[in-house]
Amino acid sequence: MGSLADAYGFDDGTPLSYDDPRFDHEDMGANRDPRFRYNFIWDGATFAGRIYDCNPDSSGSVDQLTYSKQATRTGYGLRKFFDESFSGNLLSDYGGNIPIIRYAEVLLSYLEAELEAGNAITQELLDLTINAVRGRASVGLPPITETNAAALRPILRNERRIELALEGQRLWDIFRWGIGDEVLVGDFWGAPFPNSTLYPTTSKKLDPQSRWYVTTKNFREGVDDVWPIPESEVNVNPKLGN
Repeated sequence: MGSLADAYGFDDGTPLSYDDPRFDHEDMGANRDPRFRYNFIWDGATFAGRIYDCNPDSSGSVDQLTYSKQATRTGYGLRKFFDESFSGNLLSDYGGNIPIIRYAEVLLSYLEAELEAGNAITQELLDLTINAVRGRASVGLPPITETNAAALRPILRNERRIELALEGQRLWDIFRWGIGDEVLVGDFWGAPFPNSTLYPTTSKKLDPQSRWYVTTKNFREGVDDVWPIPESEVNVNPKLGN
């Protein structure tokens, strides 16, 4: 979750940097891509009229960031797909809609198809696709003007990541792009808590930006990016295992 959160840049389209004076540890949604605020809650954010308190020092909070409570493990919570006005039973009554496919995905997929087919990338194409997603009224980010395929590719991939976040697309994008050995390995971190007194002795690993340590992952190319063949099918046809 922390890696995803860090993918949302500033509201002028520039990448996130914890060292940038625009980044506010007390309000991580300030000066950010609006989609960060639409998708997440963080320590001190308001949800349904309540303050979300997950600071590692907040021992009285049910959402305190620890390794023992059944609460957040990253310092972030989800706002996306949740109706703040809902007051019923989430297990039986919640009527939130989960998208099957969105127009934004159609536009971004079309641009990717054109790019990977080696077709010319024009400003008109960018404006019809990625800039239509980024420039809509609820987001309002500056337009992309990069038409070089190699330079555009990481921009487009990050746009898919942040626009389609939590919609079940990311893993399949990683597999399609063959980047599992780049992005699914190493240490993963959550939200930063630079003013926490408990962080230095509680986080299992320490980070220069005081981000909470979540986990460490490895990725086995050719194993973790393929579906296993069921043993029952191999028993019927042993050649399937070759």
